[in-house]
Amino acid sequence: MGFCYEPTWVSGKLDIVLLEDDPYEKDLFEEGKTEFPKQELKIVSSSMFKERAPELVGFFESYQTGSKAIARALAHLDETGDSHEETALWFLKEYDDLLDDWLPEEQATKVRDALQ
Repeated sequence: MGFCYEPTWVSGKLDIVLLEDDPYEKDLFEEGKTEFPKQELKIVSSSMFKERAPELVGFFESYQTGSKAIARALAHLDETGDSHEETALWFLKEYDDLLDDWLPEEQATKVRDALQ
């Protein structure tokens, strides 16, 4: 039994079972009686990003993954010794369905074609 933040390469390699606790409540958490609060990670940019790269805004607004997918990518990186770029290409092939969530159909098709 242990404690581990997610995502990490460790959680991507091992078959880890999450021990559940009562849902987070601030006062009870401070007494050690509930689970940790969920963390929401955000993509942030400079105020000029929309002006300088408007073609990327839609992607970043749609981008969403989960800890398991990122943990698997980190494990792949660790296990294979692949570069970050190679791992990113592996990730896009392995999680091909995410392209449909992130991109308009035409752009998703172009990415798939480029990955072949």
